[in-house]
Amino acid sequence: AEQRLDVTVCDLSTAGFMAECLRPVLIGSFVSLDLPGIGPVHAQVRWQVGGRMGGKFLDPISLHRCDWLTGED
Repeated sequence: AEQRLDVTVCDLSTAGFMAECLRPVLIGSFVSLDLPGIGPVHAQVRWQVGGRMGGKFLDPISLHRCDWLTGED
């Protein structure tokens, strides 16, 4: 069964991510992140501690395509 969660991505590399998540996510589960400028990216959750989790992308992403909103004018 597919579940949707809002997460806050705090760290991003071409190979993986770290995100804050209010609900626990099972280690080893496959997730899809909708990244601005890139779209859905598939990853596997590798660790989860408290309200944070980290995962490895199944295929490396290109960071220069990512369109982040920084809040700066």
